[in-house]
Amino acid sequence: MNAATPTVAYLGPSGTYSHQAAYERFGPNVAYVEQRTIADVFNAVASTGAIGVVPQENTIFGAVVETYDALAARADRVFVRGTVTLAVQHCLLAKTGTQLEDIDTVVSHEQALGQCREFLRTHLPKARLVGAPSTAAAARDVLAGPSTSAAIGSKLCAITFPGLSVLRQSIQAESNNFTRFYTITKEPDTPLPDGQREQHDGSYALMTITPGPGQRISSVLHALSLDVIRMDRRPAPNALPFQDTYLLEVVGAGPAEWRTHLDQALDRVRTSGATASLMGIW
Repeated sequence: MNAATPTVAYLGPSGTYSHQAAYERFGPNVAYVEQRTIADVFNAVASTGAIGVVPQENTIFGAVVETYDALAARADRVFVRGTVTLAVQHCLLAKTGTQLEDIDTVVSHEQALGQCREFLRTHLPKARLVGAPSTAAAARDVLAGPSTSAAIGSKLCAITFPGLSVLRQSIQAESNNFTRFYTITKEPDTPLPDGQREQHDGSYALMTITPGPGQRISSVLHALSLDVIRMDRRPAPNALPFQDTYLLEVVGAGPAEWRTHLDQALDRVRTSGATASLMGIW
């Protein structure tokens, strides 16, 4: 890799689903840099100009709160440029030779633990559940720890960390398990490397809206007057107690004049007394 090679930051270590999603989006011709937490991915984007890939939502366990908190806190420092959807197949991983009945501790990211709660309840009801920054970090910790521990992660982890074996495959609650990731950059016009882009049936955008004092979100949505396809609520950064920021995904029919429609909608929201900013468009 040379100095001109784009850098892609992801939730590490090597072998996470974020790593896999980033690779599926951008392929082999970029420099992948692992980060310890989702917040660290955002910091790498804001401080170094790297491209970031962060988990946004899982079909079983819902929204990734860490990502939405980071988005709300960095509304003026990162920009969402697109999405990547990855089919997730969780495996129970342990040191080679460990049997299921030997396990007394299961380690993984909270999302993976939640997605596999039915398997754990049925097959390891007495096991202690321990959170980890990522599924790959859990695999690494289990490899370095006692043989009575197991990790939940991808099959890729068993290759990335020699000494681990797959005890059970597809242990998530549903076979229809997908995680959606956001691709983020520091600037709205940062060039993106070629790769496998997702096809969309419209034009999308992400915006943050904080209602004014005493203002209801219903009146803000009326002023926005766009097709909202998802809305997430998080505590507003540096605000009064119980004041919320709403992160909204909106969709339009096509790319023609989409940015103009968004700017006009944001102007209407600001005129109504709310604070609003555009955080992504794709």
